Amino acid sequence: MKKAIFFICLLFILPTPLFAQKGTPSPSVVSSVEEKTYLEFEFVKFFESGFTAPPEAQRQYKTDFPKSTTRYVSFTVGARNLLYRNRPQKPLVIGRYYNPDGTLRGEAKVNVDIPSDWKEVDLWSGWGADQPGTWPVGAYRVEILFGNTKVGEGSFTIYDDKATPSPSVVSSVEEKTYLEFEFVKFFESGFTVPPEPQRQYKTDFPISTTRYINFLVGAKNLLYRNRTHKPLVIGRYYYPDGTFFGEAKVNVDIPSDWQNADLWTGWGWDQPGKWSLGTYRVEIFFGNKKVAEGKFTIYDDRK
Repeated sequence: MKKAIFFICLLFILPTPLFAQKGTPSPSVVSSVEEKTYLEFEFVKFFESGFTAPPEAQRQYKTDFPKSTTRYVSFTVGARNLLYRNRPQKPLVIGRYYNPDGTLRGEAKVNVDIPSDWKEVDLWSGWGADQPGTWPVGAYRVEILFGNTKVGEGSFTIYDDKATPSPSVVSSVEEKTYLEFEFVKFFESGFTVPPEPQRQYKTDFPISTTRYINFLVGAKNLLYRNRTHKPLVIGRYYYPDGTFFGEAKVNVDIPSDWQNADLWTGWGWDQPGKWSLGTYRVEIFFGNKKVAEGKFTIYDDRK
């Protein structure tokens, strides 16, 4: 039977007074500690909470957290009790949090009594602040130590959930869209999009250099040689976990002498490194009608 120990234990590491303002420890229980730790590391996972962590059933374990709502990011370590049916123990488990630039952010500790009839245990602790929005954007690393021995590590990302859409022209829109979808493809750029010959279309983008991810939709003009129209094309971006990310729109005049049209816009940031890792989905709408979807992946090229 697996038991979960619901304590948060944190100690400050204060190289400067700034840490006292930026990172507040969660509640802790740290007392006498055994010299040797009789645990076998199995996994580490992360969840967000306030100062008081919720019950296990209410936790959402993930590795990407939005800056605007994230307070404490706690780790849960799963381990096998090597003293099962032998005797109780009181091991020390430490989580060392490292900033995106590799500097030490803080150290969270937990040590509680583990009865001899617990075959497996979950131990958790965390680091953060009572108010959301204090975590800098980026990828964090957490080293897990049993006593003085490093046994594993995990990582999580704080992302900016207030991303800025790339430039687009949206004004008056026709109620019906006279376009026939043909394809969608993706390219990366800054706020100003390069000319067509300079674009590199692909579906995999490195996190270290990626700013805006633009979609380009190719469509057949159903009003060719008839009249000019101004359709609305929408791209709805979804995070790797399926939650809605943002919506980019474009609507421009399409002259009657255009047999085909390429329409593009995008979503992202002026600075690179703010995308979360994973595969994103983009739904393409002509007006209110979904006509297709595409996918792209942000991968970690920093290793």
